[in-house]
Amino acid sequence: INGDNAAWSPDGSWIAYSNYAGVAIISPTGTDSLQLTDEMYDEIRWSKDSTKIFCLDENGLCSIDISTKAKTTLNFPQSQLWAFALLPDENTVVYDNLANIYKLNLTGTPAPIKLTDNSLPGIVHTPKWSPDGNSIAYCAEPDSNATGLNWGSGINIVAKEGGNSHEIVSQQEGWIW
Repeated sequence: INGDNAAWSPDGSWIAYSNYAGVAIISPTGTDSLQLTDEMYDEIRWSKDSTKIFCLDENGLCSIDISTKAKTTLNFPQSQLWAFALLPDENTVVYDNLANIYKLNLTGTPAPIKLTDNSLPGIVHTPKWSPDGNSIAYCAEPDSNATGLNWGSGINIVAKEGGNSHEIVSQQEGWIW
């Protein structure tokens, strides 16, 4: 078995992973396993009750029920989605499209809300909710051709309602020890 994107279930009973054969779950002892899909997925996240897996496929964000293997695609195409994070209520997701950070309510008829206004050359990515759900931290990576810096990301924070971001770790050239 080979695997990628490993994620522990919150109850500790399973590890979900993706490989070229699809998405599967396996017990921590390696004795029990279950193939959930025959399609490859990225960015695997568990529901807080350990009954569903959220992940990315070629159509966007989806959920997979581990007891029925039923897959539900959620509301928007992956072409807009690079990485995501679920709010603990599992009704709200933040995601990036490498240009900005967006928030989307997964219930009702959602419309993405743009939280950042990335006017600098470069990308933003990997949003993560704060534990209280009031802020989102994300990486901001300047375009090396525009800035002259070769690599590295700064860390910014934006409120869940959007608005001005503030940098808490600056992007630096070279290692920071």
